[in-house]
Amino acid sequence: MNAHSPLRRVLPFLLLLAAAPVQAGERTSFRFDAGAAAFLGVWDEILTEETELDVGLRSGPWSGALRLPLRFHLTSLSDGGGPHFRYADWDSAGDVLRVLDHVSFDDPRLGLLVRVGSLSDLTLGRGEIVAGLSDNLNLDRPETGVHVRWKHRVAEVEAFSTSVLSPPVLGLHALGRPLAPVGGVAGRLELDATWAADTRAPVAITPRAAGGFGRASDTVNLYGGGLALPLPTERVTAVPYVSVAGIDDAGGGVHLGSGAVVRPDRSFEFGLGAEYRYTWGAYVPTYFTAAYALERDRFTTGVPKLAAVVGGQVGDGHGFEVRLRAGSKELWSAELRFADRQGAHNTDGALRLTANLPRGITAAGLLLHQGADGLERLFELERALAAAEIAVPLVGPLSLSAFYARALLGPASALPVLFHRGMLGLSVAGTW
Repeated sequence: MNAHSPLRRVLPFLLLLAAAPVQAGERTSFRFDAGAAAFLGVWDEILTEETELDVGLRSGPWSGALRLPLRFHLTSLSDGGGPHFRYADWDSAGDVLRVLDHVSFDDPRLGLLVRVGSLSDLTLGRGEIVAGLSDNLNLDRPETGVHVRWKHRVAEVEAFSTSVLSPPVLGLHALGRPLAPVGGVAGRLELDATWAADTRAPVAITPRAAGGFGRASDTVNLYGGGLALPLPTERVTAVPYVSVAGIDDAGGGVHLGSGAVVRPDRSFEFGLGAEYRYTWGAYVPTYFTAAYALERDRFTTGVPKLAAVVGGQVGDGHGFEVRLRAGSKELWSAELRFADRQGAHNTDGALRLTANLPRGITAAGLLLHQGADGLERLFELERALAAAEIAVPLVGPLSLSAFYARALLGPASALPVLFHRGMLGLSVAGTW
């Protein structure tokens, strides 16, 4: 466990926090990791010092980690408030439980993964409903979830719950290859079904006389199913597919597309995909994304997903999505996603980068933009989530780290910045 890897504290959904799975033939071993860090910087316009302690254990397919963040506000840059401990980090049961970063069992020989703790980058199937969902982005409302995945030659099942203490987002995906015993091209045919639900989705939001918004919540369900036909060759694997999805009884959509993975050699991989969409009613493609944990707490009027929840007409029309991905083993990776549909506030984009540079330098970055009103506004800060971090080894186990993160979902006139943070610090980590 690298306790202080890029975006570890700010946006852990970018990275795989669990220990690497045990490989076939690997001898069971025991490993202990420990790390500590001290940071100084601005935390939502407040000068803040943060101390973090991490410990982790790994034995074969089992791994676990504990993480203790302690933040101390030195002064407010806006009102000059005095120093104080940040009690908001420890005012709920979820805050206390988040000390458990994770406990997991991951064994490829059994095809089984079970994880309890912080969940990152949850994607079901091809991502028509759930893509990149994380339960640990909202640092003021940390969650402890459960994720289970089982893979077999003829079937796969995956399920998750983003919280064990509060009303969660739930997801279930099942995939089968009914003609696998036949073999050949027909044996590769895949049939799949997906269901996901937010058990605390906002269904009504009204302005309060004293400021802010009041809200009512209910359960919202999304469901879908489709078929795909992987066509592998020595260096290229193409996967054409078609699927249908919907939101309760308020609308739906058709997804028709193809993806491909190109491997020119063993060290490099390139992926691309394109999809056509036709949607009607209140259906919103890729409803649950990386920023959803923030969205569900800060919905404002005019956001397309709120219209979907209350049964409004987001609008019938055509749309598309383009995906590009490239990487070179563990050295670097880049992923770009762009989607657009007819209608206002229906343009989405995401860019993710990670790199392991010479001399042990590691870096990562993310730009996620949802609900932009047209391509020309895709890279504005409105409804955007941006973050970057870099770690530079100094001497022995000592490293210098810096990170910056900003999130603003919704128009600036109706919704303030959700968080705005930048910090610089030193960390030390060891493995035994």
